[in-house]
Order: sequence, then structure tokens, then C-alpha cells
Amino acid sequence: MFHYRKKGKRRRENTIKLQQLIKGIGVQNVRGDLSIEIRGISYDSRNIGAGFLFVALKGFKLDGAYFVNEAIAAGAAAVLSWRDIHLLPDNIPLVVVRDEREALAVTSRNFYEKPDEKIRVIGVTGTNGKTTICYFLESILFASGNSSGVLGTVTRRMGDEIAPSERTTPESSDIFAFMSRLHEKGFGYCVMEVSSHAIALKRVHGMKFRQLIFTNLTQDHLDFHGTLEDYFRTKSLAFQELPDGSDSIVNIDSEWGKSMISISKGRISTYGLSDDSDFRIRVEGMSFTGSRFAVRFQGKEHQLFSPIIGIPNIYNATAAFAAALLLGLEPEAIREGIVKCRHIPGRFEKIEEGQDFTLLIDYAHTDDALENLLISLREIMEARLITVFGCGGDRDRLKRPKMGAVAARLSDFVIITSDNPRSEDPEAIISEIETGIATVGGSSSKYITITDRAEAIEEAIMMAQKGDIVVIAGKGHEKYQQIGDTLIPFEDKKVAAQLIRKKMGVRVQNVST
Repeated sequence: MFHYRKKGKRRRENTIKLQQLIKGIGVQNVRGDLSIEIRGISYDSRNIGAGFLFVALKGFKLDGAYFVNEAIAAGAAAVLSWRDIHLLPDNIPLVVVRDEREALAVTSRNFYEKPDEKIRVIGVTGTNGKTTICYFLESILFASGNSSGVLGTVTRRMGDEIAPSERTTPESSDIFAFMSRLHEKGFGYCVMEVSSHAIALKRVHGMKFRQLIFTNLTQDHLDFHGTLEDYFRTKSLAFQELPDGSDSIVNIDSEWGKSMISISKGRISTYGLSDDSDFRIRVEGMSFTGSRFAVRFQGKEHQLFSPIIGIPNIYNATAAFAAALLLGLEPEAIREGIVKCRHIPGRFEKIEEGQDFTLLIDYAHTDDALENLLISLREIMEARLITVFGCGGDRDRLKRPKMGAVAARLSDFVIITSDNPRSEDPEAIISEIETGIATVGGSSSKYITITDRAEAIEEAIMMAQKGDIVVIAGKGHEKYQQIGDTLIPFEDKKVAAQLIRKKMGVRVQNVST
């Protein structure tokens, strides 16, 4: 659960009878008085207040039912669970449901009076591009005179209220609470990233999307989904539940996008380089200052410029352009919004400390994202390319050799290092990456391994010569490195900036994270 700094008037207090709150959920059994008033909803016993409904979620490691007594002690007036809970006090009603995550979404939507019908909700899903598209849309809506809140991987934003994100898509009760506040504060839009985990775990169940964008689907999260087919099936559930009158906006250049078109509800629009695209892209030129391209829609060509470089970001800007145009926004305001979107944390982010080489931080953590990143840099500039990257532990292992092969094939030199090893041995992860590098001819002399990430970044910076490009990939905006269960402060861009200054002879106290 996330919290914002409280400003201005105190938020009005919702109350609703428990019997009204649970309408539309698969109730299996109830005990107690359903006419009691509920004043809030939480799945976290630490955030329970007086009169709240405590929803006991069955987690991957812990069962929320074990925290019922804590919730009651904190003021919970009722409990909702996936299983019967004995020895509850007589004055605490219990609602047992078939699917407690679905019930959390429905009860939260009921409690907050369906805020997704009072504002326009734009969702973005796909393996890559979600964060960037949301930043583009936020900038476009602002340029058009509209206010929007954003739920994303980097932060949750509501005007000048900003909170760090714990996950790409929060739990359903947090989402509906956020949208309710947006409506109360007069915001007209909510732009949100929608992860496959969020769809699978019912965090967006029942959400009335005004628009839903599909970017692409490449290998990722197979530790959770098992297969690409299941990964796609999960993504597709949100498109199959789109309400009438909504827009389904799909990247037609993705093979999975073509499959999505065949099953999606709503009004389907496509974008891409393909001649069959409704919003057809024509690339005119790219440099380190940005990308010039045109988008043709319904016989009219729109000239666009994005300061966020690379072919993937031309696709991302086009997706945002398509969504905005379908919303009825003026083309000139859309163009202005794209031009003014100059900085996206950890996405093609340049670190400039006066050095004579280029250094970029990027979140690319799949083989497809890394390939697109490196190809874009090759197209923009002829230079020696040094790539630093690793792979996360306790995540999809099959992509590790693929990322190694991509890095070896498209880089002049590669430094393999640690990412977020979590519970795995970092050197074992690096060994799996090396198996992919070994498949690329002549690669044995063009890479090294340095397990310590700061040392790996330092090595790349120290070997960089005038005109070179150094890419540090995988962690992007992240402010930590997870080793075991411990989060250690670590920001690629801060470490890189300090090391550049060190190389240039600028006095720094020490290279810290």
C-alpha cells in the first residue's frame, strides 16, 4: 500500500454497509451482521483503521488469515477470506468467498463508488514500453490542458504529489483509492501500467478501461507464467474484458499483436511500420538529439519529433499519439506533449558530466529490449559500443543466454556483472549468461566478467575512449540492488556519474551508491 503527503482539505470519509459492499462477488458463506457500516478496506493488517474490512489474501509466502487477530486489534469491523476462520469474536462478521483477490477488486470498486467510470482510465500493457508510453501520455495530456494521475513502475504521480512505486501495478484496493482521489481533486484521467502479474492476480479485475494499449510480447516472466503462450493468454484477458466503446490500441508489427487483434473487444486500432497499420509510422531520421518521424492516419500525415531516441521509442510515441488522437485531443497539443517529454528515468537516460564519450542508462532487461537498444545506438552513431549488464536472480533463467548472445553480437565489448541476484549465486547467473556469449563467433576475447556491479561500471568508464558509447543496462531507474532479502542502496546513474568525475580528475569523497 502506498501513501501520499496529505495536502489541503481532508478527504471525505466513505461508509457503506457490508451487505452492499459484497454485491457481485462469489460469496460461499457468511457469518454475522451484514448491516454494519464499513469505513475502509485493507489487505494489510498494518494499515487497518477503525471500521475497516480486512481482506485476508492468500499470498505466495504468507496467508493473510494468520493476521486476522492483528487486524481486529487495529479496529477491523469485518473479515473477508478465501477460507473459514474459526474463533472470530461474535461481533466480527466473516465473508468467505471463492476468489479473495477478485473479491478485493469488486469490494474496493464498490467502496470507492466506481471511480473508473468517473475518470478516463488508459492502461498500457506489454513486455516493453509501458513506462515510456505513460510518460508520453502524461506529457500530452498536460499539453492539452488535461490533468492526469499516473500509476507506473517508477512512481505514482498525482500532480505534485509523488510516491515511489513498490510494484508496476498496485493491488486493486490501492488502485481504486488512487482513482477516487483523482476524481475528488478534479483530475480527468488515470494513466497506468498494467503488468501480467496484475492481470493474473486480479488487480485490475472489473476495471473499466477507456483505452488499453498493447506494446509487444517477448520472453520475460516465464518464472511466473511458465510459457510464452500462458504469458500472452494472461495479457489477453484484459483485452477480452474491454467494455463497449473502449479503444484497443495494438502494435501490429508484433506477431502477438496480430493474435491480440483477433480476440480483443472494443474498437481496435493498430500502429506500426506495416502498411496495414491504422497509424502507420515512417521514420525520417534519428540522432542523439532525438527522432523525426511521421504518422499517417486516415489519409493525413502528422510530422512528429521525439527527444527520446531509438526505434522502440518511436513506437512508444506513436502509441501515445494514437491514444490521444482517438480521445479527440488536438494534433498540435499532442505534438507539443511528445516534444516536451524529454526525460524518462532509466530509459535511454544520458549521464553527462562533461566527458568525451557517451554514457546511457537503460532498463533493458530482456533480450528483445537489449537488442532494440543496441541496434538503435548502432543506427544513430558509428562508435565503439561497450555494454555492461547482468540478469536478475529468481526470475526467468531462459533469457540469460539469449541476452548474452545479443550483447556479444551487437557490442564491441561486454562486461557481464550482477543485477539483482536475490537468492541466487551471482556468479552462477553470470555463467548462464556466458553460455549465450559462447555461441557468438569470436566473442571469447571481447568480454569479461566482474561480479561487483560498481566495479564493472568503473571498468567500462575507465576503458572508454573519446567518442565511445557505454551502455549500462538492466536496472534503469532502480535505486537499490537486491541481494538475498536485503535491499542495498544502488543507483546506476549515481555510481556512473561519480566514476566519470573520478576519471576526469574531479575530486570526489568516494564512489558510493
